[in-house]
Amino acid sequence: MRISSIIDIVEGELFNSPSISFIYNIKNHISKVHEGDLFISNNEQEINEAIKKGAFGIIFDNNLTISDTEIAWIKVLDINTAISQLVRYKLSNIDLKAYYCNKISFEMLKVFTKQNDETIKLLSSKTDDKIDIFNNPDNIKIIVCQSKQVLNGIYPNCSDLNTNTYSIKNLIEHSLFETTFSCGSNY
Repeated sequence: MRISSIIDIVEGELFNSPSISFIYNIKNHISKVHEGDLFISNNEQEINEAIKKGAFGIIFDNNLTISDTEIAWIKVLDINTAISQLVRYKLSNIDLKAYYCNKISFEMLKVFTKQNDETIKLLSSKTDDKIDIFNNPDNIKIIVCQSKQVLNGIYPNCSDLNTNTYSIKNLIEHSLFETTFSCGSNY
């Protein structure tokens, strides 16, 4: 992805004139940084380590000292917003289904969704999940998130997974192995 495109997407300010013009992936953990990556952080020590590992760009939102003028230094108003904007841009050309749900449904999906299934991405509110979507969007067909606000930030064309509400009445626990209840007209 071109540095000029990244600056436009995140509404950032380029603090220097770097010799590089593109990046390969986005990372926010220093242990995952490789040559050609864009590193997102405010920690000066991690930023210096990322530069040593070959990062081509840095996104930050506080006052830092520019230590390497060969790479791109992009200042944004808020790092989390910038990450959401980058993911939103990446997903804008992908046809997928996006759903938000309540906590119980989300936890059940975590249990029943195969861990190797790359077509379904369960998105928590963690920044790492958003960056993972940015770096690997190709196989994703469905995104499910517990937070409507987080999902709207990256893919606004989303629906409520919990379209039906059920009211359970007369929940009676007879023993450890027998429970009865009524739901609608069913007993």
